[in-house]
Amino acid sequence: MKKTILMSGLAATIALSVTAKSNEETQKLDTIYLHYPETIDWHVTPRHDYGHTLTSKLFLCQSHFDDHFKHRDNGKSTVYMNCEQAVEALRAMDNITLGMPKIMYLVGWQYNGHDSKYPAFFEGNKAIMRACDSDPLESIRWVMREGKKYHTDVSVHINMFDAFEDSPLFQKYLENDVLARNKVGQLINGEWGFKVSYAQEWDKGFAQERLDSLCKILPLAESGTLHIDAYHLTIPEGYLDENGEPKVRFINDVVSPYLKWTRADEKAAQCNIITYLDQKGIDMTNEGPDGIDGPDDPFLGYHTMVFHYPTHYYFKYLPSQVWGGDNYSEWGRVFGNCTNVEPIFKENLHNYERLKAEFCNRSLICDYLSYFNRLYALEGENYHAVQYEKKLKAELKGNDLFITQNGCTLVEGNDILIPARWMEGKNLVAYSQDGYEEKTWRLTKDFPSSGKVTLYEVTAEGNKPMGKVSYSGRKLKLSLKPGQMLQVAFTR
Repeated sequence: MKKTILMSGLAATIALSVTAKSNEETQKLDTIYLHYPETIDWHVTPRHDYGHTLTSKLFLCQSHFDDHFKHRDNGKSTVYMNCEQAVEALRAMDNITLGMPKIMYLVGWQYNGHDSKYPAFFEGNKAIMRACDSDPLESIRWVMREGKKYHTDVSVHINMFDAFEDSPLFQKYLENDVLARNKVGQLINGEWGFKVSYAQEWDKGFAQERLDSLCKILPLAESGTLHIDAYHLTIPEGYLDENGEPKVRFINDVVSPYLKWTRADEKAAQCNIITYLDQKGIDMTNEGPDGIDGPDDPFLGYHTMVFHYPTHYYFKYLPSQVWGGDNYSEWGRVFGNCTNVEPIFKENLHNYERLKAEFCNRSLICDYLSYFNRLYALEGENYHAVQYEKKLKAELKGNDLFITQNGCTLVEGNDILIPARWMEGKNLVAYSQDGYEEKTWRLTKDFPSSGKVTLYEVTAEGNKPMGKVSYSGRKLKLSLKPGQMLQVAFTR
């Protein structure tokens, strides 16, 4: 029996009678036939191929606040990574990713760190600057230049929704009614400071002014991308309950009921901001397309990448249409997801083994899967799978991932041997979480049937040659230690 349903705007056919072997048991699987739009209406010109780019953030510094609802920072901060350490992270990351294209946004680069002094973002953070620089912005520009050496476009993370009392722009925004007010004209107290009406700011020309100023102090057009945090319309309003305890309720209406602007006006202003950046040669990426704001994507055709990628987007859009960062659902494992390096370096500046594991299990796999058209998905009890073109299939059985192509295994649980298509020549990347003494891998027809390969151990310090290995009959034998990563380079 078959029936057609709508899934978040996607037409899908579900076959209820399909059976398959999974974990040695026969089970019924739901089959979801995937139909993607051939084109979307682009209002901007994307400058990066986010489906084949490791896009993430480096957390430099966090400002501190004394009040729960963060009206103003207290001048103190916690530094997680200074500019010199950021460049060291970029270098190590490039070695581990074998030169994969990357974008890194710097968080907490301004004033006293993350969440400090918005809506202004015109001064650098002295706590992260190099001793040899007279201005912290010189240090930020240095990081951006150095990133190019490591296949990385470095940009910054900003926020256009929050406003704090100690901001250089606060009085100007207050006097011009740019800050969100309720129906009687009182300021709405957000959990993170106060909130900016996008429509009012755009109408006054203030949004254009602050983006112009940002582009004057930092070479953002050279990076071609900018991350705008919390780019939504939902206000987390802070209040005290009957016991005097701080609480938060979410206002999902117009941003500023005191003003004439509708919700549609606010969304239009957000799109105007994205288009304005595009005219400057800069893509906009954001935290998430909807968040609490509902299932619709008001920015389709305006943005190309969102960090918190909604699961239903896998069924609606191709990686070339809008792609995402971390998605830790079961579907994220079989469609592919991007490595989030921010918590890795925030935990430990030299957390290279975790970086290696996260890269191999996420961005490495994701990059390869994104080259192939998706045909249909399968879902059952503790089972998720996607069938791609050219006989490529990704299956999640319980918590174990298996990827095969034309009868060849690319991923088997914690063992990986997958093509690195961004590299010159023919290369594979091998990784094993637990290691193995000897494992025979069958190679796809994309590689020579016999010959020699050169092995390199991949480390944060660079590749270490391990000699050559002969193979024949498309069968390659490898031995890996726990947590070891190898580049397998085919001799021309």
